[in-house]
Amino acid sequence: MSDHQEIWCQPADQPKRQFLVLFDDPQMELAVFDDEAEARAYWETANHNWTCYLMGTMPRSPAPSPRAVGAPSVDPARIFPKPLTVETNRLATFITEDGMSVACLTGEDHHERALAFVTGVQPGRQE
Repeated sequence: MSDHQEIWCQPADQPKRQFLVLFDDPQMELAVFDDEAEARAYWETANHNWTCYLMGTMPRSPAPSPRAVGAPSVDPARIFPKPLTVETNRLATFITEDGMSVACLTGEDHHERALAFVTGVQPGRQE
């Protein structure tokens, strides 16, 4: 029996998961890593001088929905006891708790999904 190998949302010629450090400064180049620890160390250092984001490619297969339809509502204060900070730009919304990255949401609806993430209420759904 062979071990399961995760397939990532990235070019097929890159079998290892890729990590990216993206800078707000257009003169800084994108940094790409296939080692998470190395990417985190680079981001920690770069973050002192630039506004930058550490991102990792997502699994090709979506994760199961964290909340099934009809499941009881979860109080975000129980999950995130410290206040969440939400920063957004035209490409993404970044959510942090006490300076630690909690989520990075992208896509056309990233604003709505960030609101749902922080409040626990899905758009268009009555609790």
